[in-house]
Amino acid sequence: MIFEINLRSIFLLVLEKNFCWASKGANLSVFDCNLDRDPYLFASLDFSKLYEDKSIRITYITEMVDHFYAIENSEYAFCLLVALNRDTPGSILCLVDTRLQLILKSIECPFKISCMESISSCNNSGQNLLLSSEELLIMSGIVAVGTQGGLIFFVDLCLDQKSEEIEILPPNKITFIVKQSNVNSSSYNLSAKRKSALVNDQHVCFPLNNESQQKGKFIYRSQDSIVLGSFRTSRVLVTALKFVPQTNTLYAGFNFGGFQFWNLKSLKLECGCCLDADLAPVIRFMFQEPENDPKNFCYTWVCRGTESCEADRSQVGEMPLTSIFLYALEYNSKEWITGYGYFYSDFAACSCKFDYQMGLNPYLAEPSETANSCLINCYTIQQGSLYPYKSHDDDNNTQDTSLALFAWEAWDEQAVSTSFIFLALFDLNQWYQTQMPSFIEINSNGVSFCPYMGIFSLTEISNSLLPDIRSE
Repeated sequence: MIFEINLRSIFLLVLEKNFCWASKGANLSVFDCNLDRDPYLFASLDFSKLYEDKSIRITYITEMVDHFYAIENSEYAFCLLVALNRDTPGSILCLVDTRLQLILKSIECPFKISCMESISSCNNSGQNLLLSSEELLIMSGIVAVGTQGGLIFFVDLCLDQKSEEIEILPPNKITFIVKQSNVNSSSYNLSAKRKSALVNDQHVCFPLNNESQQKGKFIYRSQDSIVLGSFRTSRVLVTALKFVPQTNTLYAGFNFGGFQFWNLKSLKLECGCCLDADLAPVIRFMFQEPENDPKNFCYTWVCRGTESCEADRSQVGEMPLTSIFLYALEYNSKEWITGYGYFYSDFAACSCKFDYQMGLNPYLAEPSETANSCLINCYTIQQGSLYPYKSHDDDNNTQDTSLALFAWEAWDEQAVSTSFIFLALFDLNQWYQTQMPSFIEINSNGVSFCPYMGIFSLTEISNSLLPDIRSE
């Protein structure tokens, strides 16, 4: 059987197991892409049939991961978190076991989900050092959920509550826990509130930034509570979320181009970037650490632009040129934690050190005004220990995250039928060696070579591999 898959809709499932997934409408397909055999359809679910609602559509999918413990042998190693929107208000959050083709958890949320990030897939009683926030410690399985309107919530998956039912059950409701700043923790009694929720088949939900919504407006602030922007709530989306265990920080990006860093130990805002005019939406974050840096620096990539390669390219000027920005994060403390790795704390500063526009000519500092592009994928290439936050015999065996990969598609608005695909590999350590330039420089001979960022045209490579067909 041959499966015709749109490559732009494929996302990585479990890298070491060679699985990927694709979605369209209400349909989810999971494929086994092991190179030792032909690809085949591993699992398929139609959520519109499962929930008997033709208006259902998949809006977001992410892998169920645990940033603190190895998950490769757990019962959630092949699980996905799927967000479903429908014509009625709210969304459904599903935990799907792709091996069993079964929905393990189904949660009805009164808000529209725009993105998600899995944080933990187990009970957090052993993570007091990092996840010391009471609101998170009571949860068993934590998902950060971004919404239309700009709010961010932590949802308890209640993985400590097993269901014997095989049939699809009506989605469970959620119950909100909102802690007032002047309320004593002892009188707050979070555990009792969770137990009460479980009795009623409800999932605890804790808002992170509920103070950002005021009188129909989303108030975007800096870490100093300075108002950096104000937007209609109906026009705001959380477009990207990423949890970084090395700093115990949740990154949140918005469709107006701003981003914030939230500390999950204090649940306080550590950083909010300033806004410029006409910023593209933040669509992805990546984290990198340099090798043998005596100072307390780590780095975060912020990608702005679009991932929607299927957008109408005939709308000239509507799609922004996708760009990446490398920010240096400075911390006052950096310590080695046995069985965990380096941990950064006491945030000090954030500054942009490098930026790059993903255009048609990858070495051109000023891309054509008619060029457009979209991100295909980007991620840190993790070398060394696959699961660094689990104890090993060698406690110094941590991941090397100094390499980052970017792939994008670019085209000219005047020739939308022709596009080019590029792949770039960024070496953070080599960037250090070249004195940390802020942009790619072309040498005096005009040679397109960069010692810290290799750029390749996949379109040219694929064309060179095509058979030489000549008409007689």
